[in-house]
Amino acid sequence: MEAIDKLEDVLPVCFDHRVLKNYPIQIIENRDFAKLTGWLDKLTAHDLTRVDLTGVTTIEQWLRRLEAYGMLVTYSSGTTGKLSFVPRSYDELGPWKYHFFSVNRASSGVDPWTTKLPTFFPGYRGGYQTMLKMMSLFNVEMAGGEEHYHTLYDTHIPADLMALSGRLQAAEDKGEVMNLGLDPALLEQRQQMLAQGRSREGDMEAWFGKLIRDYRGQGVKIGGTFADVYRVARAGLDKGMTCEFAAERRPRGFCADTHRIGGPQPSAVPGAGSRDSYH
Repeated sequence: MEAIDKLEDVLPVCFDHRVLKNYPIQIIENRDFAKLTGWLDKLTAHDLTRVDLTGVTTIEQWLRRLEAYGMLVTYSSGTTGKLSFVPRSYDELGPWKYHFFSVNRASSGVDPWTTKLPTFFPGYRGGYQTMLKMMSLFNVEMAGGEEHYHTLYDTHIPADLMALSGRLQAAEDKGEVMNLGLDPALLEQRQQMLAQGRSREGDMEAWFGKLIRDYRGQGVKIGGTFADVYRVARAGLDKGMTCEFAAERRPRGFCADTHRIGGPQPSAVPGAGSRDSYH
């Protein structure tokens, strides 16, 4: 393909989403990253045969090695049992960022190129999962820097845990986790994440309560998945909490009483993988 002059011209390079996870699952289970790279190489115009895979033993290392080569490969959450790998690159970073910023401006009326808002995200700080990677690539800058981007947990979600979550749970139920031959550090990370899951409600209350106090009277951005934002709002309402953030930042169409944590639903940010509300 040499040029795209109309919408129909791009259809031949649009993949069905299943193409992004049609690799044999044994490649992941056997950690055969040469074969995984060969599979991914068919989905991009970049020559991935030149990527040095020396010493790569985990998916996380593989993704970092690809990023060092100039790729921005992210993965889905693996809800079907297999991760989808999306082969973007730094060549597309400029247009991707412009789209992300433009969508946020259209949905909120706030121009992220000129107005930086402290941002609260009730999740993990990093990872190669698509939404988390977008947050670190774009939301940190939109917040005005790392010190203004506040996450519930400062840890990173390892791709290997996401890829092997089903097998790990099955092995744990049978008492056979050690038979999987996984890195002990990875298993320790999993235990930490399980512990965080159990303490999440209390962690969320303490984290958001502090942000409410620290940012009283300021314009802020609250983002995350719909479920996470709703849980924050519901927990606040149940405890009679109120937010006193700056009113001028609320989106067009929001009611006057949106200072209440559980006010109207956050406005959708199409294509951004999250739902954000501005106050």
